[in-house]
Amino acid sequence: MDGLSIEHLSPEAIAALVDGELTRKAEHRAKIHLVHCKECRDEVNTQREAAQRLRDNTCPMSASGTLIERLNAIPANYQSEAAESERDKHHNIGTDGRRKPETLPDAVDLLLRKLGTLLR
Repeated sequence: MDGLSIEHLSPEAIAALVDGELTRKAEHRAKIHLVHCKECRDEVNTQREAAQRLRDNTCPMSASGTLIERLNAIPANYQSEAAESERDKHHNIGTDGRRKPETLPDAVDLLLRKLGTLLR
């Protein structure tokens, strides 16, 4: 090892890199990290392949009724969570102990990333 500390890219950073959503500076830092970290490089490649499969729609996909119900419930869940958040802004932790998404796009993004890991 050349003395570099390797802290892995977060799942959010990997998704943002694959989707082209990082700033130029953050993208540059992530790419430098990928040169030194095979684990993150493999994860980025997996994410890119999954995104390409979804874009190409070359693999047959179907969603369970439960998944469709969960996707349809996002707006209602978001509205009720938003109301709860307004009542208590300092406690943004779900019943499972995880941080709740703060916006509807965050909730959709999280659900899509979870779906991506299920399709692998």
